[in-house]
Formats: sequence, C-alpha cells, structure tokens
Amino acid sequence: MPDATVDRTTDGSGAVSNLTLVQLQALDAGSTFSPAFAGERIPTFAEALRALPPGLPPLVDCKAAAPQAVVDVLRAERALDNAIVAYGSWDYLFEVGRLEPRLALCAAGSGELATNTLAMLQSYGVHAVAWDKAFVTPETMARVHSRGMRLFVAVETAEIPVFLDMGVD
Repeated sequence: MPDATVDRTTDGSGAVSNLTLVQLQALDAGSTFSPAFAGERIPTFAEALRALPPGLPPLVDCKAAAPQAVVDVLRAERALDNAIVAYGSWDYLFEVGRLEPRLALCAAGSGELATNTLAMLQSYGVHAVAWDKAFVTPETMARVHSRGMRLFVAVETAEIPVFLDMGVD
C-alpha cells in the first residue's frame, strides 16, 4: 500500500494497520483509477512481485513491514538479486542490508547530498539514492555518479526530460 490508509486508493476507508488481510483484499482497488479496473484487489507483496514482467527489477518502497518480513518474501520469491529496497528511515534500510547483504539498497531523502553522506551510505551497502528533486542539481548528479551510485527522483511527466538531461538514473 502506498499510503497509511486505504481511503485514496480503494473504495474503503481507514488505516491499513487496522484492517486484516481478508478485509484489505475485499476492497476494490481499481475503480478509483478507472472503471476499466473495477474489481481489482490489493495484492500481497508476494503476489505483486509475481505480477512483474520477467527481468523488471522491483523497487520495494517499504512502509511499515518488519525488515525480516520483507527479506523473507524477497527470498521466497527469488527476488534478492534484482530487487532494490528503498526507505527513508536509514536505520531500517541498514537493517534490511544486514539481514540480506545481496539486496541493493536505496536511501530516500532530501536536502543537500554531501560527499560524506554518500560515503556513510555506501559504508552500509547503499547502492542508490532516491532524492527530493528540489535538491538534485548537475553537481549532485556528478557527486553521486562519481561514487558509482545511482540517483532516482520522482517527477511529473513534463519534468522527465530535464532530469534525464541532467543524468538522473
């Protein structure tokens, strides 16, 4: 789930954490996007991984699952070698990396992305950063790429060419 509640993405309401899996899977998760998707249900993490086209690496943006649970599902689904696990809580991310060193880790954040921050992240096995676009400059890109890391941003469609020209991965 992308949000803490089901309100925006389903026909239900309430906190995800207050609903059972059976209750969550009874919700319509498609109609809010288009009538063509009416009746679509919320997949489990494992089901979502299985639905990806072969070779497409999943970018797992952890919200509330225990680090061990995330690692266990990725292991069971044989997705360790191509998944990227991203999270804004770096302690959480570092724990995922400690539990499974083969996973690619992506630290999310904002603000100035200094060389010492990148060095610290790399010391914990972080391979990429997902950074607030307001703080991504050509200099930031050069700093990230000089360390052999990737940089991701979330942008609006019209902004894509600007960030591709800048070298965002």
